[in-house]
Amino acid sequence: MGTIVGDFTPGTKYKLMKVGDVRAGVFICIESAYPSIARSFTRDGSDVLINISNDGYLGPTAVMRQHLANVVFRAVENGRPILRVTNSGITAYITPGGQVKDATEGFQTALRVWRISRNENASTLYSRRGDLFVAFSTAISVLVLAATFWRRKLGSRG
Repeated sequence: MGTIVGDFTPGTKYKLMKVGDVRAGVFICIESAYPSIARSFTRDGSDVLINISNDGYLGPTAVMRQHLANVVFRAVENGRPILRVTNSGITAYITPGGQVKDATEGFQTALRVWRISRNENASTLYSRRGDLFVAFSTAISVLVLAATFWRRKLGSRG
């Protein structure tokens, strides 16, 4: 077995990267599947989210499109544009509304230059409150199911 190059230690928190006057939240590959990461960058004041990935590890499979789909959700949830940058997958600009623009195909050499405007950014319920809506919806569903069960149980006694 080969040796590992470098002496790496996992970080303890995510930090915004400043590029000029733009604040970027950068997350890597499968981190796009975790909404809390993009949300934390948004709450910390990111102007843009950037997802960097190497999607070539499985070849030209559905994984490339699935990773792209993840970042579309993150853009809409947080009201932020996302720059998805890959060395072998689908590179694209995703608007805060979830539109995929200027996408490349997988396994092609391409160069993209995108202008970032903070005027596009929006505050969303998810970026402000997180999974509170999901928790509320779950609680309502449990109450409705419990009430239905209770009502049927009382009705069967009569």
